[in-house]
Amino acid sequence: QEAQLITVLGASKGTVREALRVLETQGLIRTRTGPGGGAFITPVDGDHAALLLANLFFFERPELADLLQLRRALMPALAAALAQTLEPADIEALAGTAAPLANSKDPEALAFDEALAAGATNPLLRFACGFLARMLGELVDAPAAVPDAAGTGWPEALIAALRARDAEGAAAAIEDRLDREAAALTAAGAVVA
Repeated sequence: QEAQLITVLGASKGTVREALRVLETQGLIRTRTGPGGGAFITPVDGDHAALLLANLFFFERPELADLLQLRRALMPALAAALAQTLEPADIEALAGTAAPLANSKDPEALAFDEALAAGATNPLLRFACGFLARMLGELVDAPAAVPDAAGTGWPEALIAALRARDAEGAAAAIEDRLDREAAALTAAGAVVA
C-alpha cells in the first residue's frame, strides 16, 4: 500500500510515511506490519470527530451569536424529532434530570442538552446538537451569576410535550428556553473565550 501511495501521490517515501503517522496519531487509520499489513481506515466515534472539528475553531473562533443562532436552528428540530421517537422509559429518564436549569453555561443544562442529543435517531442531528452543547461549555465565557435565563416552566413543558408526542409543543418549549438564555447571556456580557 505504501508503494501505491508513493506512486499515486508522486510523493517521497518519507513524506508518505510521515502522513500515515499523522493520520494514525489522529485516530483516522491504524497500521499493521507484516503479511496482510498496511494502513486501514478506522471508524471515528462522535467524541473523536468533535475533537477534530474543534481544531478548526482554534484558529477561527465563532462568535457567541453564531453559536446561539445555530443552536436556535437545531435544538427545536431535535425536540420535535424526540417527541416522535423517544420511548417512554427514555422520556422518564430525561424527566428525572429536567429540574429547572439556570442557564446555558450551567454544566447541568449542557449535560441535559447532551442527553437530549443522545436520544436522536438522526446521527447528524445527534452529533451537531451534542457538539454545540460541548462548544458552549468549552468556549463561552459567561459571568458566574447569569440570571435565571430559562425561566421555571420550560423543563416541565418539554417533558409534557414529549410524553404527549407533541412535536410542536416540544419545539416551542425549547425555543422559549433558548430565546431566554440567549437574551440572558447577551445581557450578562458572555463572550467566546
